[in-house]
Amino acid sequence: MTEQQSTWVDVQKMLLRTSMQLRPPRPEEQPARERLYDFVMSSAFDGFIVTTIVVNMLFMAMVHADMSPGWQVGCWDGLCTGLQDKLGHMGCRR
Repeated sequence: MTEQQSTWVDVQKMLLRTSMQLRPPRPEEQPARERLYDFVMSSAFDGFIVTTIVVNMLFMAMVHADMSPGWQVGCWDGLCTGLQDKLGHMGCRR
């Protein structure tokens, strides 16, 4: 085995011996960072992020080349109507 191959084998063995931290340690003695850490590491935050990504993907999928003006208005109206229903009337303007 050449020296380069031997070095590669040594690196592979070292990588197998090491392990990643699955979760970063919780900050200590910093109450604001502790609360933020707990919130970000919660399953509720994970669900929020996944939901945000899925909704974003859906809206991006609705936009396509050569969209008719009616479809463009429909997409915007649907967004405004959905937001107004969920968050109350927030002044979406057409």
